[in-house]
Amino acid sequence: HRARTTFEAEVGQSAATYGEHCENFEVMTDIFTDDAVLSRSPDVLFRRVLDGVVVRAPKMTESLHLSMVGYLVWVLLAESITVRDLVSSLADFNEIPPQTIRDDITPLLKDLHVAGALTVASACH
Repeated sequence: HRARTTFEAEVGQSAATYGEHCENFEVMTDIFTDDAVLSRSPDVLFRRVLDGVVVRAPKMTESLHLSMVGYLVWVLLAESITVRDLVSSLADFNEIPPQTIRDDITPLLKDLHVAGALTVASACH
């Protein structure tokens, strides 16, 4: 196992968790292209808490707690946004290289997508 960065540790669960839930892990990894359009699923419940946000989609068996960094991602997902713009916004805000941000938030995006809390659309649709 590789060491997790501080940002990754604050954002959410590791990609290994995603792989356990999805037999098409390698195929689904490719859905988070720069031009993919992300948005919150309309039927997701969430509540702001002191240290982040708690998210619950109908098909989830347990709520997902996102830290303050995950909360920033969640706030940006309130409107449809491309992966490129999401990464750019977080990189500018945190003064962290975009590739580091992208690597660190991808497990969170995967977890939200698998849970049904995040919709992903191709930019060409």
